[in-house]
Amino acid sequence: MIDDEWATIGSSNLDPLSLSLNLEANVFIRDRAFAQTLRASLDQLRARQCRAVDREHVPAGRWWYRLARPLLFHVLRRFPKWAGLLPAHTPQTMRITSPADVASPG
Repeated sequence: MIDDEWATIGSSNLDPLSLSLNLEANVFIRDRAFAQTLRASLDQLRARQCRAVDREHVPAGRWWYRLARPLLFHVLRRFPKWAGLLPAHTPQTMRITSPADVASPG
């Protein structure tokens, strides 16, 4: 949700693979009532189903994680440019209006 005005729901993540290579789908909904209902549902879910994770309960990483993380960061940072060298699909975006918008233009 953004500013309680609109929401996006879908399968993409904010990472180079989702944004440049994977075939992902999202729906953007600009409706204040929907955004408020979604926020209330997510707040309820968080209150009932989530719990804080204490650092002491997180398993220690392997020694090679310290080496792999910076390397992986730089590979993923450059991935969209490299993916641009591959044959690409063109994302298709379409605007869908509600019947109310069609009935009362402007």
